[in-house]
Amino acid sequence: ALLLQSAGQALDALTGAMGAMERIGNTPLPFIYVAHGRIFIVMYLVLLDLAYSQMWGWLALPSVAVAGFLLLGIEIAATECERPFRCRTNDLFLEAYCLAVSDNVELFLSVPADSDP
Repeated sequence: ALLLQSAGQALDALTGAMGAMERIGNTPLPFIYVAHGRIFIVMYLVLLDLAYSQMWGWLALPSVAVAGFLLLGIEIAATECERPFRCRTNDLFLEAYCLAVSDNVELFLSVPADSDP
């Protein structure tokens, strides 16, 4: 009975984790959030260039370019994290997670029913 109870708890946890991964994988970020972030960053960089060009002259252009590279890189990384379970190089290894769960379930099922965990 104790083994069946722990198996039920493990199955509930596994089902909850699978549902959470499906919700994450199937819920994209609305386009307006992505567009608003990009517009804000570009407007900030344009105004930053205008503000620094009076003080630094032509030196403002490379400094704003570096700041733009950094800020837009963070924004691109955020949109890449939006859907983490695809089959690209920067995505999470869902197959490895599934294999680990499969191995744990096989190990759990290989324990005899009359032994104590």
